[in-house]
Amino acid sequence: MYPVARGSGPLLTAAVAIAAFGERLTVATVVGAVGVTAGTVLVSGAHRRWVRRPEDSVQTPTDRDENLRVRRGVLYGLGTGLAIAGYSVVDGYAVKHLTMTPILVVFLCDACRTVLFLPMALRGGAATRALCMMTGVLVLAFG
Repeated sequence: MYPVARGSGPLLTAAVAIAAFGERLTVATVVGAVGVTAGTVLVSGAHRRWVRRPEDSVQTPTDRDENLRVRRGVLYGLGTGLAIAGYSVVDGYAVKHLTMTPILVVFLCDACRTVLFLPMALRGGAATRALCMMTGVLVLAFG
């Protein structure tokens, strides 16, 4: 999952930036995208699945379970890559087009996370209070 997530995030970010904001496709962008994709394939081991031997033609139940596990991992990785692309595009848009400073973007994102997670934290009861006591003011100050 990790190689797919880390490899698809930048690719999806570039695709969205090009499609939504008219970013220019440069030689460096293409070389980077090809490099990230090749690295992702190599690190994930996907290239080994493309080479089939004659004895691999019969699938056992274990093989089917393994294929399902790999497919799920790829889907989770792509979902994580989509989340990476989402926050990268939002961050980039805020800094580049809205001319916000990066520290302001981080502050506003932390404020939003705090508001979103506050109801869950309040429902957490004794466990949440114990965690807050252990970590002190940092939890309240930085989300």
